[in-house]
Amino acid sequence: MKKERRAGSDLPRLTPIGMIRSEHRRAEDTPIQPSFADGCAGTVEVFPEYAGGLKDIEGFSHLILLYCFHRAEAPLLVVKPFLEDAEHGVFATRHPRRPNRIGLSIVKLIRRDGNTLFVENVDILDETPLLDIKPFLPRHDAPEGVRAGWQDAVDPELARARGRRGYLPAPGTAKEASADDCMSTDLAEAIRFHGHLCPGLAIGYRAAKVAMERLGAKRAEDEEMIAIVENDSCSADGVQWVTGCTFGKGNFFFQDHGKQVFTFAVRPAGHAVRIAIKRRDRRWGEPPVEDREARTRWLLSAPPEDIFDIRDTEISLPDEARIRETAACARCGEEAMVSRMVQRGGRPLCVPCAKEKD
Repeated sequence: MKKERRAGSDLPRLTPIGMIRSEHRRAEDTPIQPSFADGCAGTVEVFPEYAGGLKDIEGFSHLILLYCFHRAEAPLLVVKPFLEDAEHGVFATRHPRRPNRIGLSIVKLIRRDGNTLFVENVDILDETPLLDIKPFLPRHDAPEGVRAGWQDAVDPELARARGRRGYLPAPGTAKEASADDCMSTDLAEAIRFHGHLCPGLAIGYRAAKVAMERLGAKRAEDEEMIAIVENDSCSADGVQWVTGCTFGKGNFFFQDHGKQVFTFAVRPAGHAVRIAIKRRDRRWGEPPVEDREARTRWLLSAPPEDIFDIRDTEISLPDEARIRETAACARCGEEAMVSRMVQRGGRPLCVPCAKEKD
């Protein structure tokens, strides 16, 4: 009986032809695509025995690098990609936990020095084994009418935020700091919570970050920290996400003053910091209001003292939240907190019913 051979069982074993060097030491801080690693420099060191294969490579502006995800965990067939929380088949993503652990990146070639290629837009971990190099050919590699599957529905701002994964260009390597450069994982999640990135969200996000650093506070799990906001704009969402202060926990308070002013305090001492956005004529370097993207970029990257007036203070902490007794409204029958009910003719009424005319 003839033994059936599995297709490809006689394939040669892949052998690394070189090593990719980059500034990325930790996977969690490494961008997930070259488009999110703009300006990130690295080198491709081809082993001497393969250096002859680099002849004429200088004529190409971009290269396709094939490499091994040598630090990836065990393969999975269904994964949750970095840009979305829903699960997809691994072959519908570029997730590293693949059966053959092969990665692909398109990088920009800067120059060649012997068997070393200097490249940019590197989204690859340091000391990654290199498997192959191919020239990027726009005539053949950029087809028209492309569909991007589930990625077409991913919000571009959220994609840029998550895609950077905490990577910031080293000083002097970027022409100008962009909003993307300032995006860390928690900002990406703040954008997802709020729905979009805007100047208001950036104001609340930065104010909360400054306050937590100044107070030495961690994100609140319960009521160990409180936040008071004096407006109900987009900035309030930034404060809620960063601090963990919410209406439901009873440690988020709204004062309807119409001001971009925030007060943060920690229990039990009551040490607090008050952060107020400076008058516009004192916010040196801020782009015009009409340029939302540039203004957001500035709010995320400018020194805090250029944006805010910041001062330490002391406040009387509100009582911690407690579960209140409830009773049924005598008119609508719905339950309400007894402390909020109004007595009319000896009958307990909820606030809406108390405002109605008999």
